[in-house]
Amino acid sequence: VKDYLEEKDIKVIVKKGAYHDGQVLGCNPVAFDENAKTLLLLCDGKFHALNNALRLGREISVFNGDRIENVAKEDIDKMKAKIKGKQAKFLSSNKIGLLVSTKLGQESKNFKKVAEKIEAKGKEIYVFSTDNIDVNEFENFNYIEMWVNTACFGIGLDDPRIVNLQDIL
Repeated sequence: VKDYLEEKDIKVIVKKGAYHDGQVLGCNPVAFDENAKTLLLLCDGKFHALNNALRLGREISVFNGDRIENVAKEDIDKMKAKIKGKQAKFLSSNKIGLLVSTKLGQESKNFKKVAEKIEAKGKEIYVFSTDNIDVNEFENFNYIEMWVNTACFGIGLDDPRIVNLQDIL
């Protein structure tokens, strides 16, 4: 793709990403050059682009192999509205479940500090550590009023019971 774009006289910037040149993870937008005119992500959907668009505060184009989609300002604004609702629910909740993944690349090594910060807000904190977060299991813990996700951003993307850590601290 880089060669193709450069053949069309389009300047391409590939920065060091999370682990490799140009690698973009949903939680780590460092591979994007914020000063670039256009941001292009090569992936299999809009999932990672959405979180990066939120974190960077700008639109991102997504090439999935056969077409280009865009994470537009409207998408960003809709997600920001959902996040505000989740933030309000977090603030009004007393019993918080802290979701901690043990998966490589998603683990939260500082979850104890996170738990302390949440407790300092006057909340009871319950830590749930697992390799596979299954939201269907939440009903077994019906005393939890709100869940805070420290793992993959996508877990809390559309579930109103889950707020991502980056959105509350």
